[in-house]
Amino acid sequence: DMFDCMLEHGIQPVITLSHFEMPYGLCVKYGGWANRKLIDFFVRYAKVCFEAFGDRVKLWSTFNESDIAVTSGYGTNRFPPFREGNREGQLAAHHVLLAHFRAVRLYKSMNLGGKIGAVNCFTAITPARMLEEDIGAAARQTERRFGWWTQPMLEGTYPQQLLRECPYVRDNMPENYQADLDKWFVPMDFIGVNYYFCNRTQYNPDKPLLSNYVENFYSSPGQTCPPYPPGLMDVLQYGDASRRKRCTGEFAPSMISGAQRSITSQKTAAVCPISTMKKRNVMTRSGSPICGSICV
Repeated sequence: DMFDCMLEHGIQPVITLSHFEMPYGLCVKYGGWANRKLIDFFVRYAKVCFEAFGDRVKLWSTFNESDIAVTSGYGTNRFPPFREGNREGQLAAHHVLLAHFRAVRLYKSMNLGGKIGAVNCFTAITPARMLEEDIGAAARQTERRFGWWTQPMLEGTYPQQLLRECPYVRDNMPENYQADLDKWFVPMDFIGVNYYFCNRTQYNPDKPLLSNYVENFYSSPGQTCPPYPPGLMDVLQYGDASRRKRCTGEFAPSMISGAQRSITSQKTAAVCPISTMKKRNVMTRSGSPICGSICV
């Protein structure tokens, strides 16, 4: 068994339940995550995984980069189910969040002695000009790309700035969305962050988010990933404004108990305990970001 072999060699396995994958039959028959029935299917699938591997696997992630999966499946038409439309996309995103909460609840109820969280994708978005309107544009794009997933996972609410300022978002919200979040929200044990590159935006009153569109990595054929290590600090300071509580504490540098870092030329990854996010140095070698795995 692969997990037994990993443990024998001192490697702690980590399972991600969904990394863009979905049986194509569910896309064809149900329309993918836009159908609320997918929540129950996902929970049943998660239970099978927890029962089969929970005695050996002690770190779990429900979803990887949900923003990219939903945006590319219901916006840019690059992933199954190859649909377009903001209302259906926001419904799919809402259902993914509810599936995340229910899977976390299930795992915790099974008392398997591990930890469970999720991995979100972050793009460091900066204003094209140091003007108030561009700073607001960058904030809205950040909330849409990162906050739309991270804030509900941490607090059980959607970013209020987008709901307040953007009719494109507010008018396409699922019915009773806050009641859903209030019913199912449950804190997770850690949050993982995949960080690839930075981007810019500026105010544009004719665009849905009142700002120029910021494409994600998978929506940009030929897009390179220029290294910008300070962008990872933007992730760690995400909660440092008036929108939410300041996080304090020290990093525990490693996935479990070691103190190692591995280098990747494509992206920087960080996994942080929810209550212990604080600034730490990020180094580079030959222009490549350090992949720092940081966890409870």
